[in-house]
Amino acid sequence: MTKSSSSHRKSLSKIWRQLILQLALIVLAFILASWILINFIEKTYEESLLQSRNMMVGEIINNIIIDALIIEDIIFLTNALSNVSESIPEIVYIEIQNENGDLLSKSGALSANTDIDLSISSITQSVLVENELFGKIIFQRDTRQDSMAINQTINKIHWSYVFVICCFLLFTLTIIYRRTKPLFLRVIHQSLHDPLTGIPNRRMYDEIVKSQLGRAKRDHSNVGVILLDIDFFKAYNDHYGHEQGDQCLKQVASVLKHIAGRASDVVARSGGEEFSIFISDDGCDIHALSDKCCRYVESLAIPHAYSNCSDVITISAGFFSGMVQANQGIKELSLMADKALYTAKSNGRNCVHAFQAPSSHC
Repeated sequence: MTKSSSSHRKSLSKIWRQLILQLALIVLAFILASWILINFIEKTYEESLLQSRNMMVGEIINNIIIDALIIEDIIFLTNALSNVSESIPEIVYIEIQNENGDLLSKSGALSANTDIDLSISSITQSVLVENELFGKIIFQRDTRQDSMAINQTINKIHWSYVFVICCFLLFTLTIIYRRTKPLFLRVIHQSLHDPLTGIPNRRMYDEIVKSQLGRAKRDHSNVGVILLDIDFFKAYNDHYGHEQGDQCLKQVASVLKHIAGRASDVVARSGGEEFSIFISDDGCDIHALSDKCCRYVESLAIPHAYSNCSDVITISAGFFSGMVQANQGIKELSLMADKALYTAKSNGRNCVHAFQAPSSHC
C-alpha cells in the first residue's frame, strides 16, 4: 500500500473529524440559543398571562360592585364580595375602599408575605366613573390557578421547539452534504488513484481485482495478470532528474491505459516504476497485449543514454494467463507474474515472458 494512499486516508479521516466537531458545535450552539429563547418566551408569556388575568378579575369585580360603591351600600358590597369569592376561587382576599381610602367591605384573609409567597399576586385598582374617583379595589389572587393554561401553552412551544430543531438539523446536514460532497469525492478519488499518473493505485487495483477474480471463479473464465517494469529507471532518474522521471512515468502510464482500454481492464501503478494490468475477459491474447505494451512504450522514443538494453525508454513484462483455481487470489497470481517478470529481466530486459512457458519473446 503506497504512502500516498495512506496520506489520503489520513486526510479523509481528519476532514471527517473536523466536520463532526463543527456539526456538534453548531448543534450545541443552536440548542443553547434555543433554550435561552424558550425560557425568555416562557417568562414573557407567564407575565403577560398574569397581567391579563389580573385585569380580567379586576374588571369583573368592578362591574359587580360599581353601583353599590357609588352609594356606599355596605350590605350589598359585603354580599357581592362574598359571591365573587365563591365564584372565583383563586381570589384569596378582596376589599373595597371609598375615595378617601376608608374600608367599606372585605372578604377573605389578607396575605402579608407576598414577597415570600410568590404564588400570591396583589392588585390595587381604582374605580373611576367618567374620570371621577369613587374608590379602590384591592384584591389578592392565587396565581397557581394559571398553571394549567401556562403548561398547555408551554407544551405547544416545546413541540414547536423540537420541530424547529429537527428542521434546522435537516437544513444544516443538507448544506454540509452539498458543500462537502465534492471535497469527499475528491479525497476518495485521490486515495484510490496515483497522484502522479492519475491511474488507479495498488489499493484500488487490489479491490477491483478481488471482485473480478470472484466472478471469474464462478464463471470458470480465464484471467490475465501482467506486471511491467521500466528498464533501468533508477539510472534514468539519477541522470535526467526527477522531473523528467515523472514525465516518463506519466507517458508510460498513458500508453498502458490506452492499450488496456476496455471497461473490464485495470491498469495501476504498483510501485515506483512498476505497473500492473489485470485482464478479466476471455478471448484476449495476453501475450500479444503484453508485447504491444513493450513496443508502444519503446515507440515513445524517450531518450535513455544510460540504459543497458536500448538507447530509449523500454519496459519488461511478465504475465500469468489462465483459469483461476479456487485457492488462488490476487497475491498468488501476482507472484506468478512477478516470477515471469524476473525471467524477462534476466533475459536482457525489453521483452515479455509468460509464466506458463519457459521460453521468452524478445
